[in-house]
Amino acid sequence: MRLRAIDQLFDPVDPSPFRQQDLSAWAAEYIVESMNEMSVPEPVTLKIVVAGPVDPNSETATGVAVRAYFARQAALRRRSLRLLLRRGLVTLAIGITFLVVFFSVSHLIAWLLDNGPFATLLREGSLIVGWVAMWRPIEIFLYDWWPIVGDRQLHERLSGTSVVVVGLAVAAAKVEVRASANLSAKRSIARWENEGGRIKQR
Repeated sequence: MRLRAIDQLFDPVDPSPFRQQDLSAWAAEYIVESMNEMSVPEPVTLKIVVAGPVDPNSETATGVAVRAYFARQAALRRRSLRLLLRRGLVTLAIGITFLVVFFSVSHLIAWLLDNGPFATLLREGSLIVGWVAMWRPIEIFLYDWWPIVGDRQLHERLSGTSVVVVGLAVAAAKVEVRASANLSAKRSIARWENEGGRIKQR
């Protein structure tokens, strides 16, 4: 991640102290999407390259702030999951009650009106209404909970990631040194081959 200044990483309207500030929306989204794309099971290192000067203590403070942010996000998703499951239990109780009531109504209609077309319409309609009442709890327990669990697990992994903050000049110098070393190695191999050496093929 490349930034002009380390302050870009955090939400400018959050009045909390530095280590408790929320990340900016784009920064959090970038980190989460990058983690999703890599699909690695273990926490990775977040490398932040800053164009401006870097405070020697900023790496530790930034790492603490980033881990604390994702830990809070994981806690929020745990809470959301508990609330969703609680709501699912309430809607399940309501749905079962409606299903039993309308199932009983359909049997009552069959007993009172025999099997005429109108009786069949009322009986089948009562059963449909009863099953429609079960739609929401079924949706919660089959589909709604697992995306929240996936997000929670992802944020828990990010809450343990390490953070490295380097200045752009330092990063450029490392790249230059690496490129220089590679060039020197290539020149040495070329010179060795010109002098009669050969690389054995395996």
